[in-house]
Amino acid sequence: MSNYLIQYTRISSHSQRLGTGLQGQALSQEEMNHLCSTYNVIPYHETFCDSAVSAFKVSAKDRPAFSRILANLESGAFSPSSVLVLANLDRLSRQDIHTACTTLLSVIQQVRVYIVQERRLFSKDDPDLMMGLMMALATLQRGHDESLAKSTRTNKSNLVRIQNHKDGIKGKNGNSLSITSGKYPMWVKLVDGEVTIDPAKADIAREVVRLMIEGKSISQVQHWLVANHPSIKWGEMSLRRLHTRKTLIGEFSITINGEKHVLHNHIEPIISEAEYYRLVAVRSEHTATRMKKWDNVSIFTGYKKSYCRSCGSPMTTVIDKNKESVRCRGGSIYDKCPNLVCIKTDYLVAALRELNFSFKSLVPEPSTSLLPMLEVKLKECGDAVATMEKDYMEHQHSFLLPLMAKKHEEIAALEAQIEEDKVKQSNHMGSIFDTLPETPEELRELLMNLTQSMKFYKVKRGNTLTTIYFKNGFITSIYLAYGKVVQAGLLTGSNEGDIELLDDVKFKQWIEEGRLDDWIR
Repeated sequence: MSNYLIQYTRISSHSQRLGTGLQGQALSQEEMNHLCSTYNVIPYHETFCDSAVSAFKVSAKDRPAFSRILANLESGAFSPSSVLVLANLDRLSRQDIHTACTTLLSVIQQVRVYIVQERRLFSKDDPDLMMGLMMALATLQRGHDESLAKSTRTNKSNLVRIQNHKDGIKGKNGNSLSITSGKYPMWVKLVDGEVTIDPAKADIAREVVRLMIEGKSISQVQHWLVANHPSIKWGEMSLRRLHTRKTLIGEFSITINGEKHVLHNHIEPIISEAEYYRLVAVRSEHTATRMKKWDNVSIFTGYKKSYCRSCGSPMTTVIDKNKESVRCRGGSIYDKCPNLVCIKTDYLVAALRELNFSFKSLVPEPSTSLLPMLEVKLKECGDAVATMEKDYMEHQHSFLLPLMAKKHEEIAALEAQIEEDKVKQSNHMGSIFDTLPETPEELRELLMNLTQSMKFYKVKRGNTLTTIYFKNGFITSIYLAYGKVVQAGLLTGSNEGDIELLDDVKFKQWIEEGRLDDWIR
């Protein structure tokens, strides 16, 4: 377990990608060297970045990149003595003061946090933490107020534009007026505040639709795009969902304050309705065929615990020629994994059956749940904070700030206890299985409840190494060669040693030293 300097950056919109938002949040080499020396950490090889993700609308745990940081902290890949670097506090949250402060405290419980703008380190072991939190409250409140004011202005503007569309009001060139928060497809071009079509991109989209109607696979369509239009970065999931996008036939939808608004003929259609519904029929049939075997159950993926050793990307479940496999998501055509791991689901399930784990032995003895008592305390604290926040907003009593900070700290501790208790109870629930479950649904539930993380590594063609870390401390690795179990057990001979190999950097060093060959022999 290493102490890392972990950099996290975030921008709120696609337009900010074209600016200097991300570059401005990056550490200079001098700053990085200073922080590493001061806090005894080493730089992590990757900067975690959430691009076009709002901290006002999306909580930290629900953002793709930040959730990976939390997963690494939970798994032990990042030690609690690591330092998470944020350019400023609003990179973490712009939500209401209660949510923002609770988020900050919950992160501080797991790792040290350094704020570049304030040159301040937040650590749960700092005796002056309370003073720092008092100052953070003001910063978080200011960030929320700015986002709330902006959101209110934007929503009002959007509602006016929606009404304009319903009333038939157009721009000076006769096109629909653009909606500020609208997520338009790639073939739409906004000119002078009006919605227009980019002819070249529209032609590409039409050709993609035609290929799909002909029955081409997503992979084949991606390869066609790369070969003919390399500048169009249409991701796998975007292509898979294309048949659900009625923007193809001019229908545009946007949700404001929880209410969905559907605007017909807001965008110029690029295909006919007949073509669109043929696309829907073809893709729906294809999806049903792909998922028929396992009834849409992904046993080893989909619950943020399965990762590729080589590139750190999440694993995903794919079906090709009616064969289901677990594959590194970094294997997309646009973001190549340097050592793409892919293993058939049947191989992994068969290996687990062959090893014949006693799943009861993986489950701790049941303990009396503290959950009801903890939830009562959490509600009491939440009510107290709400009362203090209301009083502070009305009267600005400064003495309430340290009290609020203390309550937020108590809430974070209670939430951590509740999560721990839920884990214990879910582990106990898993003990109903004496042997490996027969159905994919039960097996998925078992692994989801009992495992801390699963790591996948491609050794060579047809040879894979899968390491499963269970919540109770049990660890096992399974080496498969074309589906046959070659070796299984602890890689280093001890739990302590294998826990060290949770860190992918140390695992790769272990591989380079030839230790895997020794283990197989």
